[in-house]
Amino acid sequence: MKKVRKDKPIVIIVDDREKKPWKFKNPSTVRRMPIGDYTAMGYEDLILIERKGSMSDLCISLGQNRNRFFQRMTSMVKRAKFPILALEMNFPELLAGSKYSKVYPASLIGSIRALMGMGVIPLFMGHWKRFNQEFMEHFIIRVVRKEREERDLEVSQ
Repeated sequence: MKKVRKDKPIVIIVDDREKKPWKFKNPSTVRRMPIGDYTAMGYEDLILIERKGSMSDLCISLGQNRNRFFQRMTSMVKRAKFPILALEMNFPELLAGSKYSKVYPASLIGSIRALMGMGVIPLFMGHWKRFNQEFMEHFIIRVVRKEREERDLEVSQ
């Protein structure tokens, strides 16, 4: 039988630079994050999420700000077990590119493949904001709970 214990609530950290942040049912706090847009308090070394809410946002990051963005992603990979790039768009949109950007779809795909090669986990999430925030909240909670279970096993052994 599994040992039941009362855990401290999992608090999600939201970067204060997020323009239209996801809203969560679990406790959350807003503060400046050095890298990423979302994480769990005390588990910044476990999960970091960088969110791109639109094609134009992605095109800016992978176009004119490419070097800076890749440096940030490299830092996420070095720091967190689960470095996630949450893309609020679908794959066909990526293939179509942005009419407002000079970044070609092939370049976007090549950059995402390069990020994957570095260890970044891309998630194409579509435009369903409510689903996206609920999915990511659930993912954060599950990853943290699993980590807590593993830490408890290490302590009890």
